Amino acid sequence: MWDLEKRESKKDDPEVPTMTITKELQDQHAILMFTDAAMDKKRSRGGLGIAAKDHNGKLVKTWAIPTGMMKDAAILEAEAIRSAMPKALEEGWTSLLIHSDCKCLVDRINHRCFGLSLLDVLVDDIIHLSRSFWRCSFIFIGRKYNRTSHGLAKFAINLIDETRWELDFPVWLRIEAHKDVLAMCQ
Repeated sequence: MWDLEKRESKKDDPEVPTMTITKELQDQHAILMFTDAAMDKKRSRGGLGIAAKDHNGKLVKTWAIPTGMMKDAAILEAEAIRSAMPKALEEGWTSLLIHSDCKCLVDRINHRCFGLSLLDVLVDDIIHLSRSFWRCSFIFIGRKYNRTSHGLAKFAINLIDETRWELDFPVWLRIEAHKDVLAMCQ
């Protein structure tokens, strides 16, 4: 089980998760979903990466989703979170801890900020979808803790169709997941 409580004492470190999740991780039925987005401006393409892990950080399922290019990275990051939630519903998961390395987006979701921009519409969709779960929390994490989903997002840029892995993961993906666990343990 990951112990992030120690990291919370370093309030000035921007790479530290913004909420203590040790107690939430004690729920062995909670699925940790890590989301990220990547853009290739030269080719006008984007990619979304979603990695689902169990409470020990072991990969359960992953998705690499190609998408069109967005002008704003936060909008693409919001698309990654919004895309992860129906996938969790399809899997029958009821308790989610959704992690993102986009602090402004996580703050916006957690503070229920609304407006009229495209990002605000996506945040509203995410909040509405979160009500479909018994528990759904949104947590900011630094990029160094989010390598798996970042790798998936970069991989997705080169895809035509969505790709998912379950049970048998490519070596590069298992290595990135292991690096995430090691970063959490440092």
